[in-house]
Amino acid sequence: MTAPLTIAEAAPLIERGELTPTELTEASIARLEKIDGALHSFVTPTLDRARQEAAEATTEIKAGRYRGPLHGIPYS
Repeated sequence: MTAPLTIAEAAPLIERGELTPTELTEASIARLEKIDGALHSFVTPTLDRARQEAAEATTEIKAGRYRGPLHGIPYS
């Protein structure tokens, strides 16, 4: 993924299984690591927690327990 996706773009991809919350979170973390040195927008990034929650959402969605358009969407 080269450009950030909007929630409206990412949610249907996640629902259809074309993108996992884990993949989206890793892309978001990569972007954070690339640009936050200049922005300083995070006081305490909780990347391990983000990865854990993304893995849980990925498992839930793959098991058929999709809860709606925000399920698996990383936010800050």
